[in-house]
Amino acid sequence: MTQLTVYTQKLPPAIKRSQILQWLSIQEDLFLWENAAQTQQLLTAGQVLQVEPGTIASFAVAQDLLRQAQASFQLTASSTWQDVKLVGSFLFDSEDARNGQWGTFQQGIAYIPQVSFVETEDQWQVTLIAADDSALEPMMAQILQLAELQPQTLELGNYQEQKTAQWQDSVAQTVAAIQQQHFQKVVLARTAMAQQTAQVNWVAVWLHLSLTQPGYHILLQTRDVQFISITPERLAKFLPNLVQTGAVAGTTANDLDAVKAKQLAKQLLQDVKNRQEHDIVVQGIKSVLQQANLQVQAPSQPQILATANLQHLWTPITGRGLVRPLTIIERLHPTPALGGFPQAQAVAWIRKVETQARGLFGAPIGYLSAQQTGEFAVGIRSALVQQQQLSFFAGAGIVADSDPVTEFRETGAKLQSLYQALTH
Repeated sequence: MTQLTVYTQKLPPAIKRSQILQWLSIQEDLFLWENAAQTQQLLTAGQVLQVEPGTIASFAVAQDLLRQAQASFQLTASSTWQDVKLVGSFLFDSEDARNGQWGTFQQGIAYIPQVSFVETEDQWQVTLIAADDSALEPMMAQILQLAELQPQTLELGNYQEQKTAQWQDSVAQTVAAIQQQHFQKVVLARTAMAQQTAQVNWVAVWLHLSLTQPGYHILLQTRDVQFISITPERLAKFLPNLVQTGAVAGTTANDLDAVKAKQLAKQLLQDVKNRQEHDIVVQGIKSVLQQANLQVQAPSQPQILATANLQHLWTPITGRGLVRPLTIIERLHPTPALGGFPQAQAVAWIRKVETQARGLFGAPIGYLSAQQTGEFAVGIRSALVQQQQLSFFAGAGIVADSDPVTEFRETGAKLQSLYQALTH
């Protein structure tokens, strides 16, 4: 096997993000990531180390990839293990036999990219993992010559929400099961479909979302299949001896009128059903971190997390101590905000009543460096794109006093939020 070396250097200030994106748009195997605060971007292309074909991208397999990288890659004077990152998405439920519906992503996807562009504090750097660095200077010269990529929206037709009556029936069944004390909460997902009516550059669509939408901006693209997300929800961020996570559960509409938006937020904070749903998530996450022997801190009252169309209850949670990122992700996922509580019973119920596999929807998606720092979001407000057909996904937390019609409207608003973001 050829010895691979990690080459890292700063980009010339003249190179703009839009030129990097233009170059990426003609590459293969893309992972584009921007955090919710828009203070960090990770833009990658290619693969140098990946999961074996036919193998599920599990948390253990991902950790093995990082170990392989450290055992086989060589650093230079300008590179560190922080520059070597694993990127991708795990599955929501790796035991769901229907994940084949997700095509290229049916086993999740995890790999170490060949080229990574990282931006922090207005400074870009590039990392190339290769046998030598001969491709670096020509690559940067090519990027400098490229025109800036322009943002692009989608043209979509035939938007239809799927199996609506059946979904409302499943909500009623779930409420009955909760009232019979089978579990406390279950998150039920549903879908909508739409068809692209024109070809599109998905990197340019990602750029449009980055410029217009709050939240994370994430694109996975491989073999002409895309998964795109504008999730507002962090699963966990990992720093040395620190994990930052949070509970996002309980939803209402947002409004362009500041007075109306404030009134809606006040009603959400006082709503018994939403506060109950939110508290289940908070307690579930705190319990996982405490079981990992971390010192846990969280405020006693939730805050409001606003997106363009929606407002959510949000409680930030931190854990300090010896942090093992992928072990914590495995224990957290799915949180009560995405699966339910208790976790195992809720996931089994989801597998029983939902009509298709969730695949990457609601799954951990993000990156982790070989130094065990990184960040994962939750793949909601998302869509899968296969052969120009988009599948949109949204979910709602069902508790004992949930109303099927109300939950149907809430999920409809969530489905529409990404549709509107992509098309306007």
